[in-house]
Amino acid sequence: MAKMRRHKTDISDAHEFAKTHFKMEREPTYIQDDYYEQMRALTRYDDEIDEEMMLLKNRMHSILQLSFPELEKILTPNSPLFLNIVQLYPHPTLVLAHSKTVIKNRLKANTRLSLERAEKKAIALLEAAQNSDPAIKSRCAM
Repeated sequence: MAKMRRHKTDISDAHEFAKTHFKMEREPTYIQDDYYEQMRALTRYDDEIDEEMMLLKNRMHSILQLSFPELEKILTPNSPLFLNIVQLYPHPTLVLAHSKTVIKNRLKANTRLSLERAEKKAIALLEAAQNSDPAIKSRCAM
C-alpha cells in the first residue's frame, strides 16, 4: 500500500491493489439488511409523491386564481371539501347556472355535508360567483 498514491485512480494503482488482495487480510464489507434498503426506497418514493402533490397544488392554485379566485376565500384550500367543490364548480358561471337548491343537493350528494351546511355553502358559493370576475372563460357547459 505504501507504493500507491493516496487517490487510487490509475490502472497501475488498481493492479497493485489487486496484488495486495492475496497478501493482506481485509475486513469484510458491511452489507446492509434488505429491510433498510426497502425503507430507503419507500422514503424516496414518499418524497417524490410529496413533491408531485406540491406541484399539482401549485398548478391548481394558479389556475383557480384565473378562473374562480373567490373560492379560496370562502373555503380552506387544503380541505377535502375544497377539492370536491373545485371538481363540481371550477368556474363561477357553473355556479350561476344552477339554483341554490340544485347546488345544495349536488354538494350534499358529493360531500359529507349536512343539509344545513350544504345550504350555507351553496349561498356562499352563489355570493362568491356573483362577485367574481374571472380572467378566463368557462369551457364547460353544464
